Amino acid sequence: MKSQTVKEYWKLLRTYMRPHRNKLILLVVLILGATVVQLWHPQILKQFIDKAMTKSPLEQLVQYLVIFLFLVLIGQVLNVVSNYTSKVIGYDSANKLRIDLIRHTSQLDMKFYNQYEQGKIIERAGGDVDALSNFFSSFVISFVANFLLIIGILSLLFRESTILGIAFSVFVIVALFLMNSLRKFVIPLWMKIMEAVDSFNTFILEHIASTEDVRSNGGRRYVFNKFFRVMQVWRRANVKGGLAGYLLFESTVLLFALGNTLALALSLYLWNTQSISIGTIYLIFAYTELLRNPIERIREQMEDFQSTEASIMRIKELLDTKSSILYQGREHLPHGPVEVEFKNVFFSYDEAEQTLSDISFVLQPGKRLGIVGKTGSGKTTLIRLLFRFYNPVSGHIKIANKEVGRYEIDNLRENIGYISQDIQLLNATVRDNLVFYNQAIPDKDIIRVLSQVGLGNWLEQLPNGLDTEIEPGALGLSSGETQLFAISRVMLTKPKILILDEASSKLDPITEKKLEVVLEELFRDKTVLIIAHKLKTLEHVDEILMLNSGYVIEHGSRTELLKQNSYYKTLVENNEKEGLIWPHTASYGK
Repeated sequence: MKSQTVKEYWKLLRTYMRPHRNKLILLVVLILGATVVQLWHPQILKQFIDKAMTKSPLEQLVQYLVIFLFLVLIGQVLNVVSNYTSKVIGYDSANKLRIDLIRHTSQLDMKFYNQYEQGKIIERAGGDVDALSNFFSSFVISFVANFLLIIGILSLLFRESTILGIAFSVFVIVALFLMNSLRKFVIPLWMKIMEAVDSFNTFILEHIASTEDVRSNGGRRYVFNKFFRVMQVWRRANVKGGLAGYLLFESTVLLFALGNTLALALSLYLWNTQSISIGTIYLIFAYTELLRNPIERIREQMEDFQSTEASIMRIKELLDTKSSILYQGREHLPHGPVEVEFKNVFFSYDEAEQTLSDISFVLQPGKRLGIVGKTGSGKTTLIRLLFRFYNPVSGHIKIANKEVGRYEIDNLRENIGYISQDIQLLNATVRDNLVFYNQAIPDKDIIRVLSQVGLGNWLEQLPNGLDTEIEPGALGLSSGETQLFAISRVMLTKPKILILDEASSKLDPITEKKLEVVLEELFRDKTVLIIAHKLKTLEHVDEILMLNSGYVIEHGSRTELLKQNSYYKTLVENNEKEGLIWPHTASYGK
C-alpha cells in the first residue's frame, strides 16, 4: 500500500466517518461478538461428539444442543445487525462524498468541462463512489475482524496440538501469498474493464446529445460502427477479466481442497498416536473450513482495496482540480439597471489563437446594445466572460463600475437573464422548470407570465397544470414555443441585465410580432445585450457593436451608424437588397 494512498485513505475516513462515530463503535462490538461466536461453535460440537462417544447422559447432550442452537441464533442476529449497520454507514458516507463531488464540479470553470470527458465525471460520481461504499462501511473493521478470527483459530489449534498450530499457520501464510500473487495478475485486467466502461459511457452521452444531428445527416451507420467497436473492446476486456476471475475462484477451491487434505493427514497421524479424540478430528475439519471465510474475505478486501485505491486517487484528482476562476467576491449588484463595461479585454480558449482582442465598450444603464458579427467572431465568448464562465487573459470587465470578480458569483448570475436558441428542459414539473425550484415565486405570477407570452392556452390543456411533470418530448412544445417558455423563465427572475442570443431565431414572423410587446415590457429598466443575425431584431436597440475575428470593427449609436458610411449601414443595405451579405472586414485591425 503506497504511503500516498494510505494518507488519502485516512483523510477520507476522518472526513466521512466522523459523523458515524457511535455507529462505528456499535459495529466493532457486533463484529467482535460474531467472531467469538464463530470460534465457539466448533468447541461446543467437539464436546457434544466426545460426550456422545463416552455415552454421557442424554440430558447433558441436549444441553450442548441447546447451547449450540442459541449460539447459531445469536450469530445470525449479530450478522444481520452488523450488515445493516455497515450498509447504513457505507451508503450515508458514499452519498456525502457524492454530494461533495457534484458540488465541487459544479463550481469548476467551463475550461474543466471542455477538457474532461462526461463519461469520466459520471464514473467518478457513480462507479468510483460505489467502490468506496464498502471502504467506508467496514473495510478496516472487517479486515481486522477477519485477521483476529484467523489468529483465534490458529491459537485454538495450537492449544489442541503444536503440530496443528504450526502446520495451519504455514498454510494460512502460503494461502495469503498465493492469493495476493494471483490478485496482482487479475487486477490489471479488471482495470481495463473499468476503462472500457468509461469509454462506453462517454460514447453514449455524446451520441444521445447529438441524436437529431446524426439522424438528419445520415450518420447512423457510422455511429453503429463505432458503437460495435466500443462494445468489442468492452467484450474483450470482460472475457479476459471474467476468465481471470474464474481462475482465481478455481485456485481458491483447489487451495482449500489441499487444506482439507492437510487436515485429514494430520488428524490421521494424531489419531494413530492417540493424541486426539473423535471430537478433536471434527474440530480440526471445522476450523479448516472456518479458515476459508476469513482468508477469502481478506483476499476480496485486498482486491477491493486495489480498486478502491484507484478510485481514491481518481476522486482525489477530481477534488484537487481547481477552478482557474476564484469566486471570492462578496458584494451584491445595486438596485435598478446597471452599467456594463469592457475595457481592453483579450481572451483565448487556448494559446494558439486569440478569440477576443482589445474589446472595449461602455453600455449605459438601461440601454440596449446589439452585437453583430459572423459566426466565430466572438459574440458568444463575450457573453461567457460576462457570466464569469471564463476569465479574460487581460483587461477589465465591470458592472456598475466594479470588477465582476467583486460580486458574489450566485448574485451575479441571478441578475443576468439569458435566453438562447438552445433551450434545456429539466425532468421536473412545469413550475420547477420555470422558476428553477424557487418557491418564493407565486403561482399567480407564473400563470400571468405564461399568458403574456402566449402559452396560457397550452398551460390550461396540461392534465395537472403547473404540477405536470415534464418528460422529453411529452408536452408537445414546438421549437418556437420552447423559446417562449425560456423567455417566461427570465421574466419571472427579473434580472438587471438581459442577454438575448438569437432568442427569436425559431419564431415565425407572426409570433415574433406578438412577442415584441412582451419583450418591450421585459426590456424595461434593464441593461440589454442582443446577439442577432436577423437585423430586424435590432431595430429598437440604442447601440451597435460589430465584431469580426475577435476585433471591434465598429461601435456606436445605431441611428448615427445608419447616417454614416459604416459597416453596419452596408450590412443593412445588403440585407434589404440581396439577403444578408457581410462587408469585407476579415483583415480589419490585424
